[in-house]
Amino acid sequence: MKLPTTTRRSFLKITSSTLAGLAITLSTTFAHSKPEAPTMTLDTVIQDVRKFIPTREASWKEQYFSLLRIPTISGEGENSQEKQKAATLLEHLLQEQGLNTKQFTIEYQEGDQFNSYPIIYAEKIIDSSLPTILIGTHYDVRPKNESDDDKWKQVNIFEPHEVVVEEDFGGKKIKDTRVYARGADDSKGHIMAILGALEFYQSYQKMLVNIKILFEGREEKSSAGMRKFIEAHQDLLKADAVIIADAPTLRAGIPSIYYGLRGYLGGEIEIVTSVEKKSHSGSRSFVPNSLGIASVLMHKLQDPLTGKVLFPEFYEGIIPPTAQLLKEIDEQYQDTSLATEEKAKKELGLIATVGDKTYSPAQRTTLFPSFDYQLVTGGGEGVLPNATSIKYAARLVRGQDSKRINDGLQRVIHQSGLEKIAKITLKAGEGDVAFYTDPTTIYQQVAGEALKKVWGTKELDRFIDGAGEPIASMYQEYITPNIIFVAYGHPNDNCHGTNESMLWKNGVLLGVESTVALLYEFGRVKK
Repeated sequence: MKLPTTTRRSFLKITSSTLAGLAITLSTTFAHSKPEAPTMTLDTVIQDVRKFIPTREASWKEQYFSLLRIPTISGEGENSQEKQKAATLLEHLLQEQGLNTKQFTIEYQEGDQFNSYPIIYAEKIIDSSLPTILIGTHYDVRPKNESDDDKWKQVNIFEPHEVVVEEDFGGKKIKDTRVYARGADDSKGHIMAILGALEFYQSYQKMLVNIKILFEGREEKSSAGMRKFIEAHQDLLKADAVIIADAPTLRAGIPSIYYGLRGYLGGEIEIVTSVEKKSHSGSRSFVPNSLGIASVLMHKLQDPLTGKVLFPEFYEGIIPPTAQLLKEIDEQYQDTSLATEEKAKKELGLIATVGDKTYSPAQRTTLFPSFDYQLVTGGGEGVLPNATSIKYAARLVRGQDSKRINDGLQRVIHQSGLEKIAKITLKAGEGDVAFYTDPTTIYQQVAGEALKKVWGTKELDRFIDGAGEPIASMYQEYITPNIIFVAYGHPNDNCHGTNESMLWKNGVLLGVESTVALLYEFGRVKK
């Protein structure tokens, strides 16, 4: 069964024999006589890619802008047709670099609804005896915040806008072009870095490593459905190491490798007091107020003054951080706004901070869980709301269990007594576990040295972050323990926020160089 290079789509509902055949076919498509091991130095490879980039830079920017113009939103405003358009474009770009490709459709359930989205798999296998590296990131983006529309530098946040800026970068001032658009950094800029590296790889016969690519399409909503896919496709995705490229660096101009991330559990609580329309606030004083019910319920779940979660199931099973790890976190974040309470308040313009102040803001952000209300909707001026929605998100640490937390949420709802006057529905997510990998492995060390050489610095930030990347723990569970999570963005890129952007030369193009260096050096690691 030969896989054609035209766009193909497949649902997860395929037989194991079909999967086996696909894996065999893909693994042999590009095989040829066994090549010799690379002998040139990384310095030479870096010089060569820097000569190559100016010849393709204009074309890459066009591709980048084309991808940014597609509103691949996950969440409010999601459009499956736009995601399919992006998947088709990405598959075409991968095919142009000589990779064999296949689209899969991932199905997932959200509340009572069943939905789907495409992901793109591609590979180029040179020789099975060489190291195989899987590179992954996501093409979906966060929804826009309607209240911030007038604060963006452009009217349409999906229309790329370029501005020449001056930025701090590695202890010096640089001038560069910032590209403003939703997804510019997170994570379409990283996709372009990968695509650029693949194009160089296609023309550079001295890079001897097998490559697999996986671009997912719902990372911003917990990578729904991806665990089932990865578990079912372990042979197809088999690799010696995984590179995940996403997010900004910890410090400007200093390369970063994340070796730990918190998990994520999101969901929604719907409160309905009437199926009829909203009531006039002056003539229906007997109507239960869904917003008032929501406020009572939120207070039963969390103390707003301290941030402490009030149902015990949330904290059950947590593996407490060691004294050594606490010390390491403070060292990692000593030059950031998370180093002290005062720095954190000044940076974010806070009146006060919440949480256990026995621990620093950096420690609370990375090693301890959080529970936050992110959006409450319902009502309007002059009316009594008949329906309210509470959207929440929890960041999880090692030992926490999503099912146990969901059970705790449901218990609080049932025991609150509020269901006497309202229908309350919990739409709980599946959640993903926290990610942690050994920072001392050969792939971690090789990656660190390669990035320092590309970035021209003796420093490297290897750290744990408070955010999450759901698929990282899935790769770790089913594919390989060697997960290398790198970042090509700048701390000022404002991912998820207003005026999200990414530097062009010192972001996207530096990412091309970095990806090339990682692939070359990983090809020299003995299997």
